[in-house]
Amino acid sequence: MVDLALQKKLRFEDPTKVEELFLDNHKISKISDISHLPPGQTDFTPLSEVKNLVSLSLCNVNLHKLENFPILPKLKKLSLGDNKIAGGLEALTMAKLESLNHLDLSNNKINDIKELEALQGYRDEIFKILPQLYSLDGQDRDSEEESNDEQTKSNKSKNPQISAETIDSNEEQASESDEVEELEVTDSEPSNEKASLDKGKGVALPQEIKSGLINGTGTSRGR
Repeated sequence: MVDLALQKKLRFEDPTKVEELFLDNHKISKISDISHLPPGQTDFTPLSEVKNLVSLSLCNVNLHKLENFPILPKLKKLSLGDNKIAGGLEALTMAKLESLNHLDLSNNKINDIKELEALQGYRDEIFKILPQLYSLDGQDRDSEEESNDEQTKSNKSKNPQISAETIDSNEEQASESDEVEELEVTDSEPSNEKASLDKGKGVALPQEIKSGLINGTGTSRGR
């Protein structure tokens, strides 16, 4: 039995144009209640006629069974979280969901498995039933490989590979640093000579005379 609010959501002028459908929080104990209509009834459009559906969300709808799941060849994302599904996932295979790659079964009875080995077995079984699937309950089937990749990325960040651009950049910076250092040394040499001359004469000389002595152009008075 489908309630009136749900019937309104399942009425479409052109079902072939519907690509996303969110039916969360309605009461649908069996998927067959909305996937097919008994002969003569036209209360709503059954899911079996929404052929181009890409995303379907049926979270928290009190769903127990997946039997008679509609054939939706373009369906990519199916959300079935927060229900009471305990098994019968083979129905998804029978539905020929060839495009399905995201499946959410979180918070179902099928997840009430305390032992990790049993949980891993459940995940493996799902991926066997739906080999094209690459996301189950928000996790990749190769989660262990992802951890290795993350470790590799971490190692790379600690020991980065040096590219040609990095080397060129470092050489340019080093060259600029050498030029600055050379300029500083050149500027400092006159100061040392000035200090030495002043110290040798024992007198304070005007800046003009100091410059002349350093450059070799100065003349001494009184000669």
